[in-house]
Amino acid sequence: MLAHKGRFVLKLEGVDSIDDAERYRGLELRIAEEDLAPLPEGSYYHHELRDLRVEDPQGVALGTVADLLETGAGTILVVRGPRASCSSPRRGVREAGGGGGGAAGGRAAGVPAPSGAARAH
Repeated sequence: MLAHKGRFVLKLEGVDSIDDAERYRGLELRIAEEDLAPLPEGSYYHHELRDLRVEDPQGVALGTVADLLETGAGTILVVRGPRASCSSPRRGVREAGGGGGGAAGGRAAGVPAPSGAARAH
């Protein structure tokens, strides 16, 4: 796979011409979870953060991660719930629990980032 004009180009087995490739234009490429490359500790794929419970540092529930938005400045968590706010995973997620279904963070705009904050991919 290589980058070309702001897009990724890859070769698919059995797709040997531009005409063959045209029928796949606009489709979404998905990779099975078991085939994903491992990430460094403290980093998470977007799908691992969706639907997690978000708590403030005292353990009070703020809501759940509804979506992640890519911006020029980074990734924003969209948290839905009675006490929800948006937060950057890079600055606000201290930990994410796979089995327990929770993420601790709750950083509001202007609050300093905790050390060892997570990154979303």
